Amino acid sequence: MDCDNHDAYAPSQVLRIKFSEDFKSWEVTEPFADDGRLASGSTAAAAFKNQLLIGTLCRQLVHCYFNSETQ
Repeated sequence: MDCDNHDAYAPSQVLRIKFSEDFKSWEVTEPFADDGRLASGSTAAAAFKNQLLIGTLCRQLVHCYFNSETQ
């Protein structure tokens, strides 16, 4: 990814993996996905209640809200 080229986008995706008590099964949801125009090259995400902070490789931190259906 070229951080100096602001016309280039890298897609971003945040997955949430929720394990069962015995860790033998899990559920995967996707609270965030973007073509790179909002969050380009995501590297990390942190959730708190219905909010999500997404760190990116070259651009600013993204803050968004999500609903309970995507948790």
